[in-house]
Amino acid sequence: MSRRSPSPTMRYRLLYLAPLVMAITHALIAAVWDVYPPDLEVYVRGGRTLLEEGDIYLSPNDVLPFTYPPFAAFLFQGFALAPSMAPPLLTFLSGLALARVVILTFCHVDIDVHLDIRHLFLIFIGSLLLEPITMTFTLGQVNLILLWMIFECAIGDRRWRYIGIGIAGGIKLTPLIFLLPLMKPSRWREMAGNLLALSTTVMIGWLVCPDGTVDFFIDKMRDPKRVGGVEYISNQSLNGMIWRSFGPGGDVRAWLISTLAVIALAAVLTWTSTSRLVQFLICAATGVLVSPISWIHHWVWTLPLIIFLLRGRTVTTGRFRRCLAGLVIFVELSRITWLTPHEKNAEFEAAIPLLLSGQLYIIGALCMLFIFFYEKQMQGPPSAPPISAVQCPDITQLSPDGEPSEITR
Repeated sequence: MSRRSPSPTMRYRLLYLAPLVMAITHALIAAVWDVYPPDLEVYVRGGRTLLEEGDIYLSPNDVLPFTYPPFAAFLFQGFALAPSMAPPLLTFLSGLALARVVILTFCHVDIDVHLDIRHLFLIFIGSLLLEPITMTFTLGQVNLILLWMIFECAIGDRRWRYIGIGIAGGIKLTPLIFLLPLMKPSRWREMAGNLLALSTTVMIGWLVCPDGTVDFFIDKMRDPKRVGGVEYISNQSLNGMIWRSFGPGGDVRAWLISTLAVIALAAVLTWTSTSRLVQFLICAATGVLVSPISWIHHWVWTLPLIIFLLRGRTVTTGRFRRCLAGLVIFVELSRITWLTPHEKNAEFEAAIPLLLSGQLYIIGALCMLFIFFYEKQMQGPPSAPPISAVQCPDITQLSPDGEPSEITR
């Protein structure tokens, strides 16, 4: 009698064992070397200060300040209650988020993820070597959790469609760029649900920290220097590139023109695309480009981009996509960005070749937008091809008229 093989759903869930192993490993390493992630320390301090009813935005000059909305501090109270357990817990949650993003991406590009779970494990392990993901784990950041929330809203479980972006935006403001595709009249329900979720996070923040809420939205959110040095090489945004190119203060006119141009291009591409994954990638690139500060660890969305570029079906730009995927992989594995001098404002004095090597994240994101624009021009008016079924749970896709429709199981 033949041995019964596990069901596709069970095999697909095997990948979730990896984050558990990561969390246990993290706990053992922390116990031996007594290392605490610096950004997680900021989260814990913000949560503890809120528990003690102090000013969450007041911090000594020699420590990193708390830069998130009060709702984030409300959530981080959980870390503050058990700070020693926070690092392995955050590692576990981030690992789960990463695994889910890998699975969702493979399902969406029409690959049967149940054929060989070993390939998924290899992709998962390989993704840990990508610079943004490595930095997210070593710094103790929440980027992968936010990525999962938005990704789930975009192409995953339909129950997240109406709240995911709003909740993520309540923790960190940058995810609000993902509301851009929801401005189409046909998706007003999703827009309304996410705006309600966002408003709820602001209200919760105001209830637990009224003075901090007013302080954040009136003052703190408008000061990018509070987050860090704008010119620092890890700031891979248009604003950072302009500061490094033009000197201290940058060029406000150049920043405004480039920002408005990117937003306009993104709006056209997202409103005319019928692929929820493409819409997600466009918004992700736009968000990091136009944000005043986008640290390298904010670029975790490049993992689904790499998978999409290598496996997504296209005829006109397949070579361009593969070249861009190669560029992204090279930049993130080689850490070439750090060849640019970056100590004590040395970015302003860097030679042109070194300065260019420090802008490759930005160049890659712009290339992605132009590839999508070129593909849209080659396709002409949108057609209505049949939607193929993908054997993956909880995946959704846009129908030709722009309305979300459930892909069959």
